[in-house]
Formats: sequence, C-alpha cells, structure tokens
Amino acid sequence: MVEGAMKQKRQNGFVLIVVVVLIYLFGVMLFVLAGGARTMVSESITVTLEANNTNLLASGLAWAEGNKEKLCKQKEGSTFQLNVDDLGIRGASCIITVDEVKDDGADITIAVSCTKGRRKFERSRRLRLAG
Repeated sequence: MVEGAMKQKRQNGFVLIVVVVLIYLFGVMLFVLAGGARTMVSESITVTLEANNTNLLASGLAWAEGNKEKLCKQKEGSTFQLNVDDLGIRGASCIITVDEVKDDGADITIAVSCTKGRRKFERSRRLRLAG
C-alpha cells in the first residue's frame, strides 16, 4: 500500500512538471508571436503612410496641371493649401508654393505630409509647369 501511494505521488509530480513546462513554452511562443505582430503593424503603417504621400503628391500634381494658367500668373512665394479632406487621410496636408515665375511657365513645389500616431511622413517635389 505504501508503494502504490509513492507511485501515485511520483506520477502526479511528473504530470505537474509537464504542465509547468508546457505553460512556459506556450508563454515563450506568445512572446515571439507578439513581437512578429508588432513588426507587421509597424511595417503596415509605414506602407500606408508612403501610399498616402504618393496619393497626395498625385493630387497636388493634378491640381497644378489643371490650374496651370492661374499658377503662372501668381507672385513668387504664393501658396495654395489644397483641401484634401475627401481623400480620407487624417492629418494630411498638401501645399503648393510658386517658387519662380518665368515667361514660359512657373516653378512650383508640392509639399505633402500625413501622420498616423506619432509617425509623420513629409515629402516635397519641385517641378516646372510650362505655361
């Protein structure tokens, strides 16, 4: 009877050790997966911000092409802030600045920025509009 009780205690101890080791391994696995998920979220935010900046630049360029005559008649240093609310990008701005006006056109700069959380992406592009 004493041998049976000892054998049962050993089996219970072994099962307890196996359960503790499995819980530890499960915790390590969750830690690794959480780190990977964090990296994926960060990368997706970066890609989203880059795509938003590209869309803002394209919108600014389209507006500038459509308003070429107006831009070529402006004074140097004139700025136009485009309403980009319809694009659905939070914290976005698109500013077109007339840098230099010549007889055959104007040099402009399109400056765009957008934010998400603590991250802010800014980009500018200088181009020549033939008038």
